[in-house]
Formats: sequence, C-alpha cells, structure tokens
Amino acid sequence: MRYKGAPKSLPEIAKELNVERIVEGTILQVGDEVRITAQLINAPKDEHIWAESYRSSMADVLGLQQEISAAIAGEIDIRLRAQIAPGGGATRHVNPQAYEAYLRGREHSFQWTLTSVKKGIAESKHAIEIDPNYGAAHAGLAMAYGFLCMNGGVPPNEAWTLARVSAEKALEIDPTLDSAHTSLGFVQTMYDWNWASAEKHFQLALSLNPSSVDAMHAYGMTLLAPLGRFDEALEMMRNAQRLDPLSSVVNNSLGDVYYFRREYDEAVRQYEKTLELDPNFGKTYVSLGFTYLAQGKPPAARKAFEKARDIPSEATPVMIALAGSLSENTQPARAFLANMEEAVDTQYVFACQIAMLHMTLDSRERALDWLERAYRQRASSVTFLNVNPFFDGIRDEPRFQALLEKMNL
Repeated sequence: MRYKGAPKSLPEIAKELNVERIVEGTILQVGDEVRITAQLINAPKDEHIWAESYRSSMADVLGLQQEISAAIAGEIDIRLRAQIAPGGGATRHVNPQAYEAYLRGREHSFQWTLTSVKKGIAESKHAIEIDPNYGAAHAGLAMAYGFLCMNGGVPPNEAWTLARVSAEKALEIDPTLDSAHTSLGFVQTMYDWNWASAEKHFQLALSLNPSSVDAMHAYGMTLLAPLGRFDEALEMMRNAQRLDPLSSVVNNSLGDVYYFRREYDEAVRQYEKTLELDPNFGKTYVSLGFTYLAQGKPPAARKAFEKARDIPSEATPVMIALAGSLSENTQPARAFLANMEEAVDTQYVFACQIAMLHMTLDSRERALDWLERAYRQRASSVTFLNVNPFFDGIRDEPRFQALLEKMNL
C-alpha cells in the first residue's frame, strides 16, 4: 500500500523491494461476492507475463487466496503447487464480517501503540463474537494481549493469562493453524520463560507455514535473541524482512538484534531505515535512545527519548523521566522516582523501565531492587535481561546473575 499512487515505475519499486516479479491487481467487493484481477509483471523489464480474473463468495475468500497463490506459483515456475494448490490443504469457510474484523484487528495490533493495540483487541473480540470457531481470530487476540502487556496496558499476569487462554483456544479449534502455535510460543517465551516448549511451537508453526512472518518474528525476537543465539536470530529477522520489507515492526526488531549484538552503528542505520518507513513509529525512537546511550552519546539519546515523548501514543511517564535524567537538571526525574516508590503498592508500575531510570542516575542497587520486582511481576522486558547492553554495568553482580538463573537464562 506504500506504493499506491506513488510516482514510481515498476522497475524502481522492484529494486527497492529487491524482487524480480511483482503481482498487482484490483479487488472489488459487491455484496457478498469478491472479484479479483491479478497480473504478474517482470518488473526489471516492465513486461507483462500473465493475467487472470477470479470471483467467489466472501465465505470462500480463503480458498480464493489459495487458488491465486497456486496460479502465480505455477506461472513463475517455483514448483510449489503440491504445497499450496487447492485440495493440497484444508480450507474452511469464513464469515465475511468476521474476516474483515480479524484483518482490522491485525492492522491495529501491529502498530504497537497502547491505543492501537486496544483497538486491535476490540476488533479481534468482534470477529470471535461473529464466529466463535474462527481460530485465526483467537490467535490474533492472543498476540494482541501480549502487545498490551508489553506497552504497559495491564499487569503481566492478567494480560498473559488472557493471551494463553486465546492461544490454547485457537489450537483447540485447529491444531494445524500456524498462528496458533506462534501465539502460544509467544506466551511461553515472554511470560513462562519455557524456552524448550516455545521453540517446538515456533518450529512447528514454520513447518506448517514456512512463509509466516509472524512466526519468524516471534521466534527470532522472543527466543533466539534472548538466548544469545544471535546468528540464528539475525538470519530469522532478515528472512522476515525479505518477506515483509515495509513492516515497521519487523524492521525495528532487526535493529534490536543488531543492538543486542553490540553492533551499534548497524543498529542505528536500521532504526533510521525504519523511521523512513514510518516517522511516527515511537518504539524506534526509544530503541535509538538506548543505542545512543550504549555508544556513549547521552545528548543524542535524550533527543531520541524526547522525540518518543512527543508522539502522544508513546508518551509514557517513564520515557519523559528518562529524557529528563539525561539533562543537566535531573531533579524532575528524581522526583518522578520518588512518586513511583510511593505508588508501587497501589498501582501497576513498569518496574523494568524504573530500573533503567535508576541506572541512568547511577543508583545501581536500586536498579537491582526494581529488576527483582520486575522478575516477580514477570514483566516482558526482563526476557531480554541476558542480552540487553543497558545492564552491562551490573551484569557481574550476584543478584543479577541470580535473576538470570531463575529465568533459565
């Protein structure tokens, strides 16, 4: 959709995406009927290869996707018919309204802001209300609940419990659904720290759908990277980027892998590429800030955190305080910490981010106190404790090592 209406030729678009063939077409929905015209273009030469038209009811839209995929695969001679042709795998009818709600849910959830994730949850629930046996919608809801926790929307035990229920329901409905295995693996890495079981689910998801960007992303970012298997994580994220080169989430996560590998210059370049795709993707400014800190550039880090602060959907109080902690006047940041100390017994506090704030203010013992609290909360951020350069200054502390041992890291 980035190229819709863009004044670029097909050869230019193909070069940007690093592809040789482009599929373009039109979709027209009239009532419950959908009509699709697709054509395959030899992009570097801008030559027409093949075109065809299809029609079906919206209830059969999943089967129509398979039909078109098989036709295109055959035309470009990559011999995938046996895997994806109609009849090669089961497809189920889907309620058109449920399908549209599911797609809207994905679109909102993967914008990765607290506001958008809440919209994604609402749309996913709407899809399930329309069709309670729609496995993909349950899997999508599980992912959205995880994102809700990672954005500080609700306490971890509440969010991940709901995520697990949805993921297991998706598996109950369809054990061959790749997204169901991906979502359950996601719960097991980010909340259970059950690395062995999660890896089985991610690998099974990829065996069921070798082109699943969601499975590659979750496998690379929530298991391979936290375990320090950086070469595998980098390969997994590069594959995901090749399949979905315009995804802000995937591009940002690729930068995160470089950050964990201590390849800071490469991480900065990747984050800048992400911001070219979406200048309002707030998480990338946060990632840039931490990378600049690792490079010993506090002024640049403060500017990045301030930029994240200025994006309304990302303006968490901790980010505001973190930016302040890098300024000449740290008193507002210290006052914020004092308030958090008082509020911790009455409200959910993002403990891992508070630990980071203590680190920037050279309160290492207090940082360890808050990391231990984050562990007790089972906060998502501690999943990356073993590889996050931000905590290198306390990595050798016995209390820090004890946390890693408890998490099977």
